[in-house]
Amino acid sequence: MDIIEELVNNNQELIDDYIKRLIEKLYNATRYSYQHERQWSKKNNVPGTEGVYGIFDEDKLCYVGETACLQERMNDIHDTMHHTIRRNIAKLDFGYKGANSKNKADDETEEKITKRMEQLKIAWIEVKLGRSELEEKIIEIKDPKYNKKTKRLLKRKSNKNS
Repeated sequence: MDIIEELVNNNQELIDDYIKRLIEKLYNATRYSYQHERQWSKKNNVPGTEGVYGIFDEDKLCYVGETACLQERMNDIHDTMHHTIRRNIAKLDFGYKGANSKNKADDETEEKITKRMEQLKIAWIEVKLGRSELEEKIIEIKDPKYNKKTKRLLKRKSNKNS
């Protein structure tokens, strides 16, 4: 067993508590209305630090993500069809099957996606350690509509069911 595994095994209760507190912190963080404009992240004082962000439809978490730079990621969300949530809104809400990082939806669908995004609220927290693990745990617990299950998370679930 390597040192990391040993640390995790001996401190699982502390780790679980840490993750639980971070999830609560995200749910209690200030939520901002998304507006389709280039300077949105600067206007809302999004920090240029690492963190986890949640996108909420009223009080229900519909997407969670992690990033090394919150400000840059909020700018990515602005860009047309270059972010998972925009692609998944196109697919799940409007039945647009060709949405991917290179294919932009037609103008009418793009307008619908933008209007849908403007109904959502975004919150974020700074997280310096364990961003990926927190994101995966939230996906596992909350099953947000617009998140895809990662291969690692699907593998972990299949191992638990074995």
